[in-house]
Amino acid sequence: MSDLMLAWLSEEPGSDMAVFRYIRKSFEQKRSPEHDLADPEVLAVARLAKKTGAEAHKQAGFVRFQKTVQDVYFAAVSPRHNVLALLLPHFTERFADQRWILYDVGRRYGFFFDGTNIQDVFLDAEVARQLERRQGKLDEALLAENELLFQELWKSYFKATAIKERLNPRQQRRCMPRRYWKYLTEKQS
Repeated sequence: MSDLMLAWLSEEPGSDMAVFRYIRKSFEQKRSPEHDLADPEVLAVARLAKKTGAEAHKQAGFVRFQKTVQDVYFAAVSPRHNVLALLLPHFTERFADQRWILYDVGRRYGFFFDGTNIQDVFLDAEVARQLERRQGKLDEALLAENELLFQELWKSYFKATAIKERLNPRQQRRCMPRRYWKYLTEKQS
């Protein structure tokens, strides 16, 4: 079931038919087809699920929150696959005592956690466009008093821990692809 859900969330072209064929195959056979990776239909679902799961794992590590004046932490992401719902258990456990919003800029929806409940968030179309233009960064008037200071501290920490003689940009791009950089505080100039 989890592979089917992950394949559906991939939103890849043809993923809906791959999921449909997998479900049909499940009804036709007496046992679950999940281990029959020689079957191209089962393999397609397994590959889509693997891609989506990997995207969710990377997103969990590359999310950067900004503290607002309302004491709510805001993070914008732009994943290839629709993984926002998959990130919720990680952040509700990790930031259980804080209020936060996790927002998907490309799909224009998000989730708000108030410390106990999770609610859907949809921004006004103009606000969403501005957020997309600003690459997920909130306007300075919306940020908490010391948020810019913390961002500068994070950037200086990132620079201080880098050893110039051991810099390997190719390896860094492999582990941290460029498409994530626009939302990473430490990569902003």
